[in-house]
Amino acid sequence: MEALRIEKEQLADTVDNLRDTKAALELTLREQQTRTEEQLEAAEEKIRLLEGAEERLRVQFESLANKVFDHKTRTVDEQNRQSWNPCLGRLKPSWKGFANR
Repeated sequence: MEALRIEKEQLADTVDNLRDTKAALELTLREQQTRTEEQLEAAEEKIRLLEGAEERLRVQFESLANKVFDHKTRTVDEQNRQSWNPCLGRLKPSWKGFANR
């Protein structure tokens, strides 16, 4: 009988130890889940911020590209005028003569 009582006490101690370990592990798990959720929320916020920054950069780049294109177009137009005006000026008398016929 004594052996059974000792075994019962040992088993009870083992059960108590296992319960304590389980409680500690459950606490650790809850803490880890909380940290993981917080990290996920922070990552999602960073993604939102990056997407907003990306959109602002896209709009700014598009605006700058349009300005460069407009400037280049005006420059080319001006260069064309400067190079064609002398030629057209020489042809004007001929045009007037042709128009008068």
